[in-house]
Amino acid sequence: PLIPGFTFETAWCPAGALAGDWFDFIDLGGQKYGVVLADVAGQGMPAALLMSATRALLRSVARLHISPGETLKNLNQTLTEDFPAGKFVTMIYGVLDVASREVTIASAGHPRPLLVNHHCAFVDMDSGLPLGLGVSSYPEYTIKLEAGTQLLLYTDGITEAMNANFEEYGPARLIDHFLRPAACVDGLIDEVRKFGTGSDLIDDATAMLIRSR
Repeated sequence: PLIPGFTFETAWCPAGALAGDWFDFIDLGGQKYGVVLADVAGQGMPAALLMSATRALLRSVARLHISPGETLKNLNQTLTEDFPAGKFVTMIYGVLDVASREVTIASAGHPRPLLVNHHCAFVDMDSGLPLGLGVSSYPEYTIKLEAGTQLLLYTDGITEAMNANFEEYGPARLIDHFLRPAACVDGLIDEVRKFGTGSDLIDDATAMLIRSR
């Protein structure tokens, strides 16, 4: 979306022809926007079909509940009843309030976001269960996005990418990347792919960066 004071960067690298990673932006009205990044367990066509269903449900639920925690709770109830056994989705969902420059986020078993301002650190927040596994609550965490602040959302296909020596890319390399002045999500995906040279990309890798200007 084109939102004064903010820019959004996204990058997506599927492990195969089809993928279960997904990002989206939802105009909630009143200068509020839903921001979502999610990852279905598995790969290929089954994961892509489940993600398509999840996207449709989220878009219908999000406009009924401005609270990210309530949105995930209601989405989880539906998916728990509907998903095949053993299937689940990790998701981070936030509501960006343009007027207050705050984003309130809730996590369903998803990797913690990375906050980049005068330093670089993972957001210390609690998480609920991945969607589709059972009853859960979803605690919320609010971040003030002052000018110059960046918030990175990503899937575990980035941090868990392995090289030929079976070493993971890991959270420390992710932090190191965003300590560089020219850091961006396209550069991150390129770095992850180079890191894994000599090994197969076994999971989809997706990232979304929110820049506050």
